[in-house]
Amino acid sequence: MGLYVCVHGRSADFVGCTFAAYRPKPKNAVYSAAETPGIWKPITQGDSVVRLRNLVAPLLSSLLLVGCASAPKLSSIKGTLPPLSSDQARIYFYRAYRFGEAYQPEVTVNGQVVGKAQMEAVFFRDYPPATYKISTSMAQGKHLVLDLAAGETKYVRLTYRIGFDVYPELVDRATGEAESEDLSYTGAMFPTQGFTPAYVAEEPKDGPRAFFRDPFIENLTGEWDITRTIRGKVVHNKASAAWVLNHQFLQLHMTDVSSPPAYEAIVLIGYDHEAREYIAHWCDVFGGRFSAIGRGKLLNNSVAFTFTYPDGPFINTFTWNPKDRTWTSYMENVSSSGVRQFFAEDTYRHGR
Repeated sequence: MGLYVCVHGRSADFVGCTFAAYRPKPKNAVYSAAETPGIWKPITQGDSVVRLRNLVAPLLSSLLLVGCASAPKLSSIKGTLPPLSSDQARIYFYRAYRFGEAYQPEVTVNGQVVGKAQMEAVFFRDYPPATYKISTSMAQGKHLVLDLAAGETKYVRLTYRIGFDVYPELVDRATGEAESEDLSYTGAMFPTQGFTPAYVAEEPKDGPRAFFRDPFIENLTGEWDITRTIRGKVVHNKASAAWVLNHQFLQLHMTDVSSPPAYEAIVLIGYDHEAREYIAHWCDVFGGRFSAIGRGKLLNNSVAFTFTYPDGPFINTFTWNPKDRTWTSYMENVSSSGVRQFFAEDTYRHGR
């Protein structure tokens, strides 16, 4: 039993050939002209297999590359791409060489599909500072763990290796820029009109799989002694912080040092990936009416959370001080005229 393919003309001439069928036929079967417009040839071992491979491979390659053919070169549009936000990092994913062109697996970041390892193509994604695991559906265990800081740009080359695997590897920026500038841009964010990218992956979504892994907020975990300056007085409080709810929030539990405490608050700090904002759900002994949600963006090791209360806005700016590994929380009321007025300042030091 063999594999049959319809070939027009001479067996060595594959120009203009078409596939009538792939199906086994009896050894001595007779084919009518109506059944096939060409000549049936049995594919057996030896040089016939080579001829079939030579026929199929170019056709598969042309089909796989058709999406990239009309895409603009990265070098021609790079100046018009969205600028990198100061609180984000950017990763360029690219595949520069035509090896293993029949294999173009999906690319994943923390388990989410963000694109495909297409031939001679490049795309990028922006992420908040955190640690990310980059892989492909054909990586065969060769994953890349990448720590991103705000303002960084990284280049990840998608490399084919004999053995039918495509895996990610980090390259330096100079190498990445040189190898990717003449590749076809296939990302979802493109400035040219009338161009449909060959593969458009959705941006990372919020939800149970979009874990909040953030090296900036990670610095807030642990036990803390708090010194508060308020109305000319200095008072002492304490706090503990730990990840909760499937690593979606950092829970900050604050109390004063009285027994029982006169003041207590539970703050859930999370991240809105779509809005690219930190969120703080502040609940304390003042009850539901005075609970609030604050939002803010990371800027120079600080997040200024703006809360809206019944008596007006309130701003609490959390700042990480890496030299002495302390936090400050600078709190301000906002008047009806928009003037910010000092309310209190907390200094967090690791408790013993």
